[in-house]
Amino acid sequence: MGFNEFLSMLFSTPMLFISVMLTLGAILVNGKTETVRYIVQPGDRITVQYPPEKVNAQMKGNAMPLSIIYEDEYLLVTEKPAGISTIPSKRHPSETLANAIVHHYEQTRHMA
Repeated sequence: MGFNEFLSMLFSTPMLFISVMLTLGAILVNGKTETVRYIVQPGDRITVQYPPEKVNAQMKGNAMPLSIIYEDEYLLVTEKPAGISTIPSKRHPSETLANAIVHHYEQTRHMA
């Protein structure tokens, strides 16, 4: 299986995203950059280095109860209550799970 096909299947990600990540050198095989022509071998170690996420200045934190199941430096797992929107929309501009998470990070990690 070709490298780009493997990555697209593994991450359920569009091929265009995979191509951009490969071009940026953000996807490594066994610690080295490879082209889309690379054939994935058993035992290959694939590393995906996502760029740092930019803070959206329009996304405001909102103090809401947040049931955190697990949190570390890279991952936050939370329980989403029924009836609450996941992300802001015209109908729900601020009281969403995303706003609660932004507030949590503002309080715990001193986001700008």
